[in-house]
Amino acid sequence: MRTTDDPIWKTARTTSENLTIDHSAAKSPSDELVTLCFDRSSLDSKDKFVCPRDFPLPPLEVQKEIVAEIEGYQKVINGARAVLDHYRPHIPIHPDWPMATLNDAADFISGFAFKSTDMTATPLDSTCRAVVKIGNVGRDGRLDIDDAQFHSYTDDLRRFALRVGDIVMAMTGATVGKVAVVDKPNLLLNQRAGVLRAKPTALQSYLLNLLCSAAFYSFCQRTAGGGAQGNIAPREIMEYPIPLPSLATQRAIVAEIEAEQALVAANRELITRFEQKIQATLARIWGEEVPDVAVACRSADNGNN
Repeated sequence: MRTTDDPIWKTARTTSENLTIDHSAAKSPSDELVTLCFDRSSLDSKDKFVCPRDFPLPPLEVQKEIVAEIEGYQKVINGARAVLDHYRPHIPIHPDWPMATLNDAADFISGFAFKSTDMTATPLDSTCRAVVKIGNVGRDGRLDIDDAQFHSYTDDLRRFALRVGDIVMAMTGATVGKVAVVDKPNLLLNQRAGVLRAKPTALQSYLLNLLCSAAFYSFCQRTAGGGAQGNIAPREIMEYPIPLPSLATQRAIVAEIEAEQALVAANRELITRFEQKIQATLARIWGEEVPDVAVACRSADNGNN
């Protein structure tokens, strides 16, 4: 029996006259194969498919294998995305740990009210720095500054210059309570965002995991009143109660969470690899050259079977 590794199958010219895809009904393997091989933009207003070239038409059993293969890859991708979407660090509180407020463990600085007229889409000279706004604080604990604007830097703005390792927090809008760690130098902090830096009683990494928790986000949402216009004041943030064990215990907690996060982060690579597998399968259907990385993935898989 032919498989998806066969370079050539029987082909058929497919037009709107001889193939109609009804997406509301149960699909045959052929319909699934067509959907996987072509974008819906190839469908006309009557939901009929117009194929611009010969369409590969393997035997029905092979079609079923192809659909099952790609659906299996997609399930792995969906599962990995669910892990990334839902993972949050959790610190179980031991009853012997002393409780404190965030103010006992960190300093807080609010951002500067940069004028939009003074910012540019690209840096004009070597003194310009990207300005971090609340919209740049992602839900995954990372900063996304791809669309950031720039402002020239002078010593007057030193207080609002971010350091690598700083914790940035959104203080207004629907995203209030989101936090992210600064992983790039030469950034400035805009208004309605704040930065937290650990005092000697706490580790910065311990604070980051506390503030990335669902509990802190829920606290901020409740305190701010929720909604698109919600606001939380620095005083309210710093009154948030936290467990504050010894530095040695904090290090142990951070080490455990970082081990979890390494496993979670591996899901990003898993998504990339399985997306490549899907593209490799589609390439084989068309008899095209399989990307080198995808070939390596297949070889590794075969060696483990």
